[in-house]
Order: sequence, then C-alpha cells, then structure tokens
Amino acid sequence: PPPPPPPLKQLTTAGAAAASRAVGFVRRHPAECAAALAALVATDYLNLLVLLDASDPVLRVGRPVAAAGRRLVALGRFARRLLLRHRKKTATVAAASFRAVAR
Repeated sequence: PPPPPPPLKQLTTAGAAAASRAVGFVRRHPAECAAALAALVATDYLNLLVLLDASDPVLRVGRPVAAAGRRLVALGRFARRLLLRHRKKTATVAAASFRAVAR
C-alpha cells in the first residue's frame, strides 16, 4: 500500500519556511530579482509581438505596434540627448563657479 500522506501541520510548516526563504532571498538580492522580472516582462512583450506578427493578416495590428515601438525608442534617444546636454551644461556651470570661488 502507498505511504500515508504527511500531516497537515508539516505541510504548513514546510510551506511557511519556503515562503520565508523566498522573501529573504528577494530582500538580499533586490537587483537580481528586478533584473529577472524585467527579463520576464521583456520576454512577454516579445512573445506578444510574435503572436501579433503571426496573426497580422487577420488583425492588421503589427504595423501600428511596431511604429509605436519605434516612436518609443526615438523618444528614449531624445531624452538621453537632453539629459547629456543638461549634464554637460551643469558641469560647465559648476566648473565656472568653482573657478570663481577659487580666485
């Protein structure tokens, strides 16, 4: 005959211990967990794009989705250029004020 199932108390204790270890891992490694979550979200988005591309003759949504992605990339590049320009300007102003104080 098969062995009897484990008691409910042991199952509850084992589940609570596993959850506690998982929470502890997330607290000790927040960057790794965030990277893993970002990778999962990106993979999900890519899977959605593949699904939409495969069903493009039926849905005709592949082009607008791709266009939105291209606009988002262009916006990111524009924001990066603005940030770099602001950093350069700030560094120039800081250097000029430092020279004025040093004199």
